[in-house]
Amino acid sequence: MKDKFEKYFGESKKPTTFVKHRLFNKLLNTSIGIANNISLTRKRSKVIYTYLDLYAGIGYFEKEKIQDYEEDIEHKLEKFGSPLIALEAIKNFYESFKERKIGIDKFLLIFCESTDPDSLKENVEQYIHQSSLLTELERNQKLICYIHPGNWEEISDDLKKIWEASDWGTIFIDPFALEVEGNLLTKTFSSSFFTKEVVFFLNLGHMTRGLSGGMGGFENTARNICKFFDIPKEVFKEIWKKIIEVSEQKSLKPSEQVQILAFILITELISRMRKGPYECINTMLCLPLSVKGKLVNWDYYGLLFSSGVPAIIDSVIKEYRNCIKIKDKFAQTPLFSLTEDILTKFLAQLKRNELSLYELLKKLWGGVYSWNAAINVKSYPPTLTEIRKFLNKKIDEQVIKVYFNTISLDRIKSEYFRKVEDLKNIKIVCSSTK
Repeated sequence: MKDKFEKYFGESKKPTTFVKHRLFNKLLNTSIGIANNISLTRKRSKVIYTYLDLYAGIGYFEKEKIQDYEEDIEHKLEKFGSPLIALEAIKNFYESFKERKIGIDKFLLIFCESTDPDSLKENVEQYIHQSSLLTELERNQKLICYIHPGNWEEISDDLKKIWEASDWGTIFIDPFALEVEGNLLTKTFSSSFFTKEVVFFLNLGHMTRGLSGGMGGFENTARNICKFFDIPKEVFKEIWKKIIEVSEQKSLKPSEQVQILAFILITELISRMRKGPYECINTMLCLPLSVKGKLVNWDYYGLLFSSGVPAIIDSVIKEYRNCIKIKDKFAQTPLFSLTEDILTKFLAQLKRNELSLYELLKKLWGGVYSWNAAINVKSYPPTLTEIRKFLNKKIDEQVIKVYFNTISLDRIKSEYFRKVEDLKNIKIVCSSTK
């Protein structure tokens, strides 16, 4: 096991991966909880929650064998890869809901791993069998785990059928560099899935170096980007040309140019995956580079979260801000004296145009948020609570008027954020030029 670990990872989990997995863990736990509550509310039976991990890894970041843990989630996240994080989320779900009704009938987990599937199988089986709860769920077929010893593309037809048949689910796409074929990705996972989350990890640094002339040069990188995001080369060149023009006006760094490019292309890719009438919110949170066990405040990676449920995006944003505030672990300075800069600037753009509360969330969250900017200038994504308090303040100041259908509201209550239908029916209008 030790030799395999060193060959596969070379060292323990890096701080960047720890942050990535904290965000992923938060999304998955929130998604499962909401899926359960909505399934109960709608009185649906035999609900299946599917988790697809297309680049699973071996599931564990330690040289020793998995022990029967009594540790808190922080310690587990230091050691667990995404497969064990998913199993831990399911275990936590059943433990927290054991005295209440459960609306999810079963969990289907599919892990694809081409490099070392034997170690993944060993780790998954060990973790399940050390938990009496997970063992019982597996025996009763409430938990089904399948490990594919190869690339996900080899079973794309089966994955397509499974994904389309699932009621709820999360797909985690965490490739190395630019190895995804976007065309096959959209063909396989293109379905109307308002109730399914997408988490996509992007190596922005790799793209930046390539488009700056390194890593095989501009043309080679451009070709790989077109394949990755499934776009014609002419389209890429046109988008890149416009980004360069904007860059010259605003003096953007190469890394900032790539952030814009990646967000445009990844949201377009996901829009092709999410066919149908349902809307979703796409938020890309940048992550820093790890060097010698410390985080370097350069936006080297992007973690794209796509969800139709605002509460899920909100939970990830809160966790993102918590990650940045970790002082002792990563020697960062604590921050976040609350500012209203982002919301104020947005309100100035609204003018007299009517906007639903859901559209406002899409616009506020629908972009790239920089780790580096959060550290240096305290620019960070607002939470639902902050948005609500800010809007209520502007109602009191008579800067905006808010309507629920045709009824005027003097206050936006927290419960209005629970249902997407309510968010779409709440309209915001600027009432003055204050």
